[in-house]
Amino acid sequence: MMKKVYRLKLDAKAKAAKAKIKEVSGGDQFKNLKDWVVFFKENERLPSQKITCASCKTKQTSMFGDNLKRTLPKYGSIEGLLTKFECSDCRKAKAPAKEAKQVKVPKSGKGKAGDINVSGNTVEDYLTVDDIEDRKEKVRATLPKFDPDRKPVKINFKDQDEVEDLTRGVCQRPDIYLDAGCSQCPISQYCIAGCKDMRRKPEDTRKSQGPKRKK
Repeated sequence: MMKKVYRLKLDAKAKAAKAKIKEVSGGDQFKNLKDWVVFFKENERLPSQKITCASCKTKQTSMFGDNLKRTLPKYGSIEGLLTKFECSDCRKAKAPAKEAKQVKVPKSGKGKAGDINVSGNTVEDYLTVDDIEDRKEKVRATLPKFDPDRKPVKINFKDQDEVEDLTRGVCQRPDIYLDAGCSQCPISQYCIAGCKDMRRKPEDTRKSQGPKRKK
């Protein structure tokens, strides 16, 4: 069985330093590079999950977890990573153009050993590690942002505005809704979910049918 590895949580001092760095840099390590380096050496992680490209100075790339561990050795130090890392677009723009792959086609009859027949063989393109990371980055860009340090928000269910914001577009108690409808839900008064109704309980429905007729 694979052993689960838990990520160490930042203490109060580290969280305060992280918040201060993010407030100054806004995710751009070039605005306070020294603070980023110090934070990494003290906590073995960056104060932000993304770093800014050293070339275009605009595009940001995710740099945490396994991606950070794999990329850091290529630059020798955290200073080298933060000051020299380039985004995928800048790397591709500087890379030399790839030569077109040629396919050998026999003139007639059966081909000789080693020849490639267009109708019987295809050339496969293999992804490099950088290509895989680029694809991961595109997927991450479509995911909602997650803040691991965000504190839970308390909801006052007696406050109409808070309940409306909470239920806008989604039912918060589907377990109650599917069994008895909204009439038994404690927040039904101010709920504005699209599926809202006031169905009665099954036993209430049976009572409304009246006494059974005698045969």
